[in-house]
Amino acid sequence: MAAGKAAHLSPWPKPRPAAPPSAAPFDRLRAGSFGELRAGGYVELHAHSDHSLLDGVPSPEALVARAAELGMDALALTDHDGLYGAVRFVLAAREA
Repeated sequence: MAAGKAAHLSPWPKPRPAAPPSAAPFDRLRAGSFGELRAGGYVELHAHSDHSLLDGVPSPEALVARAAELGMDALALTDHDGLYGAVRFVLAAREA
């Protein structure tokens, strides 16, 4: 051990110093490559259709139509235990 340095006796590795925050992940947003961000740019990323038994009510087409009415740029269909509504969802999204 060098003079003036304390020994690291912990069984865990020494913590690394935190990296300075970087704005790089947001550069593309500023450049506009993802399109314009709207105020309140909310999108639903956990929507169930009538293909989720006992959990969802609207059809995949109704979900897409409502998202389009609200000006949402994206929507995720997260039905339980299967992809039964996925084809109808994709076809409706292409038409919207």
